[in-house]
Amino acid sequence: MRKLLFILFFGTVFVGCEKEGCTDAGATNYNPAADKEDGSCEFPELPLITTATLSDIYNGQAKCGGNITSDGGSVVTQRGVCYSTSPSPTLNDSFTIDGTGTGSFISNLTGLMSDIYYVRSYATNAVGTAYGNELNFGAIPSGYFGQLFNGGITSNGWTVQDVIGIHSWETSTLGGWEDAPYAVISNYDGGNTACESWLISPSLDLSEATDPYLYFYNAYNYSGDPLELLVSVDYPGTGDPNGYTWTALSATWSGGADFVPSVVDLSEFMGTNVHIAFKYIGTDFSGRECMIDEIIIWGG
Repeated sequence: MRKLLFILFFGTVFVGCEKEGCTDAGATNYNPAADKEDGSCEFPELPLITTATLSDIYNGQAKCGGNITSDGGSVVTQRGVCYSTSPSPTLNDSFTIDGTGTGSFISNLTGLMSDIYYVRSYATNAVGTAYGNELNFGAIPSGYFGQLFNGGITSNGWTVQDVIGIHSWETSTLGGWEDAPYAVISNYDGGNTACESWLISPSLDLSEATDPYLYFYNAYNYSGDPLELLVSVDYPGTGDPNGYTWTALSATWSGGADFVPSVVDLSEFMGTNVHIAFKYIGTDFSGRECMIDEIIIWGG
């Protein structure tokens, strides 16, 4: 009887000393001291990543990037963006390498041609490669200058000068114009108020241009004074533009809400540095909603 009790006692002690936990060595919470699997194993997953807003699209370049909010339980060993002229780019297409780990990063895309590009961020860990949401943009090739407003109304050196009133040029994607931002201004906010706002380019060097042109899309809603397209050789780049000499340029203007292209000859200004401006006027009684997009200047 004593022998039986001895066996039962030590058998109970042996069973009671078993340590439960995750016994799978491939799990992120693997416990090498565990004797018994308790179903708690957690395994690595793909990272979580989103694609950053596009900006600085000009001269065969663009900036993008991403934000990795989770490494999925496995260290991110490579990150960047993939880009292609076909949708859903992967690491089989062009891509950048922009460090490791989680967090935000910036990618520089170079060597772009005149085409529509698709871009999305990526992050690679031991499980595989995860891709962020896809964006697309129209690239401006090397030797050209442009403004697509992906980085905001004052990106790429453009400025806004509000001379009268509180209404100003801004960016919008309402209306679905190529699912991309465009410049817009209106003097209506429950009623019309007097407004004068200029959207002005940085200084454009046409000193070596042989056949310079300006290309842009435009549209408008409602009634009111049309936009003015102007060029100046003496505007310093800051301050009220009214104190300087501006020459009106002839352009093809839309008849309404449909965006139409316009091509403007700048050969008269070869050999100079110029500023291009879109001047908006609204009154207390009327005012258009004017829209501009895809401004490109090339020198031939």
